[in-house]
This record gives sequence, structure tokens and C-alpha cells, in this order.
Amino acid sequence: MLNHAVKKIKIVMIEKEITGAEIARRAGVDRSSIHHVITGKCRSERLRQVIAEALGVTVDELWPEKPPKIQKYRKNTNTYERDNQGKGEGN
Repeated sequence: MLNHAVKKIKIVMIEKEITGAEIARRAGVDRSSIHHVITGKCRSERLRQVIAEALGVTVDELWPEKPPKIQKYRKNTNTYERDNQGKGEGN
């Protein structure tokens, strides 16, 4: 299953009509290097920057440091609560 960042990058690549191979040419690297950075198998700040620039967005837009908090609807109380995904806050 693809994570949120990978899906977002692939969508932007399709919208901008740019391939991983084209980004790799701009960076002077093999396209597998771009694929590994996009899928999270490798973390290269330089290649993240090249990918973001090629797509016309910031690195933080593609790879936010913290995932957005998700609100869950509680049927029995008709309220929303934040889901901290089991991290921190007493866990």
C-alpha cells in the first residue's frame, strides 16, 4: 500500500506531466534513485529538493515531518476527537 506522501507525489507528477526519468535527468542520477526517494526507501535531501522543484512545490508539501492529525467522529457523543495515531500524549 502506498503511503500518503507517495500518492501525493504521483498525483502531482501526473498533473505536471513529468516522469521520474525526467526528474532523474535533471538531477543527473539514475531514475531508480528518484524512485527510492519518492517511495521512502532512501532519504536524500538534495534529491527531495530536486523533485520538489521539478513539481513546483516545496519539500515540506511533499514530505511533511509530522503526519496531519486525523479527527475521528464519535457517534455516541456526536463529537470529534483528535487521533494522535497512538503516539505521545500518555501512550
